[in-house]
Amino acid sequence: MMRYSPRGDLGALIMFYRHLLRAALVAAPVVAACLPAQAAETSPPVGTGINCPHNPNAMGSARTIEVDTAGGADLGTMQYRTTVPVGPKELVLTFDDGPNPEHTPRILDALDRHCIKATFFMVGRYAKLRPDLVQEVWRRGHTVASHTWSHPILSKMSYYGSVKQIDRGINAISTALSDIKDDNGIKAEVAPFFRFPGLNHTSRLRRHLANRDIATFSCDIGTDDWRRISPRTLYKRALRMIASKGSGVVIFHDTHHRTSYMLPQILDELARRGYTTVHMVPKGDARYLAEKARAAEVHAELAIEPAHPVAHPVISPLNAPESVAEAPPSLRPTVAN
Repeated sequence: MMRYSPRGDLGALIMFYRHLLRAALVAAPVVAACLPAQAAETSPPVGTGINCPHNPNAMGSARTIEVDTAGGADLGTMQYRTTVPVGPKELVLTFDDGPNPEHTPRILDALDRHCIKATFFMVGRYAKLRPDLVQEVWRRGHTVASHTWSHPILSKMSYYGSVKQIDRGINAISTALSDIKDDNGIKAEVAPFFRFPGLNHTSRLRRHLANRDIATFSCDIGTDDWRRISPRTLYKRALRMIASKGSGVVIFHDTHHRTSYMLPQILDELARRGYTTVHMVPKGDARYLAEKARAAEVHAELAIEPAHPVAHPVISPLNAPESVAEAPPSLRPTVAN
C-alpha cells in the first residue's frame, strides 16, 4: 500500500517551477528579438502625405519631373543606362495596356486616394473603343502616352509594319483626346513617351522614335502583375522588387483584376514604408507650366522663394542591345506585356 507524502509532492512542485523559470530565462532573448518585427507588421500607416491634404497617410507626390525628349531618350535601367532622376524611395508609377473599362477606373480611384499622378501607356485600339476612359485619365491629371495600336511584338515585325503600329496607336489616342480641355482651357495632348510591348525593341525603331523627339521608356522595377499569379503573390512580389531597387520607374498593367484589386493595399504599404511618388511630364507640358505659374504667384504673394527647377534627365546614347534576349541576365526584364 502506497503512503501519501506531502513533503515529496512539495519537492516535486518546487523542482517543476525551477525548470519553468530556467526555460523562460533562456527563451526571453529570442522572444525579445521577435517583438520589433511583429510591431512593424502591425504598426499603422504613417505615409508622407506630401501634397495630399485629404489623406495624411498617403504616399503623395514629392515633385514633378520634366523629361526632355528632344532628340529622343532611352530611359529605364532594366534595359538602358539611364533613367529619370529620382531620389531614394521615390517612385514613378506607370500602367500599360489600357484603358480597360473594369480595371482602369478602380486604379484611378486608388491613385486619387494617395494623390498620385502616374503615366498610362495606352493601346490605340482600346483608346478608340473607350475614348471616355482616355479623357478621364487625362482629366485626373495623369500623363497619357502610347503603347502601339494593338500590342504586337514589334521586334518580330517588319520595320514599316512596326512604324505603322506606332503611328496608328498615337493617332488613336490623339483622336480620343481631341477637343478636350481642362478648366483653364489647356488642350489635352499625348505625351511624346513610348513603351515597346513586352519591352522588345530594335535600335532602328528607337532611332525612328528619337528622330520624332519621342522618348523610349523601359522601366527600373517590374512587378510581375502580367503573370498568372494570385493578388496576394502580386502584393509580395511588388513590394519585394520595389524594396530591392529602392526607387525608379515601376511598371504595372491596368488590365488585370489582381492589379486593380491589390493596388490599394500595395500603395498603403509603400506609404507606411515611407515611399513617395514623382509625376513625369514632357518638357514644356502646358498644363504643368500653368500649374507652376500659379504656384509661383502664390509663393510671390506669401513672399516665399519658388522652389528650384528640377534638372532634366540626361539623354542616353542608343547603345542598348537589339533585343531583351541579348541583354545581360541581370538586366533581362521579367515583364512580358
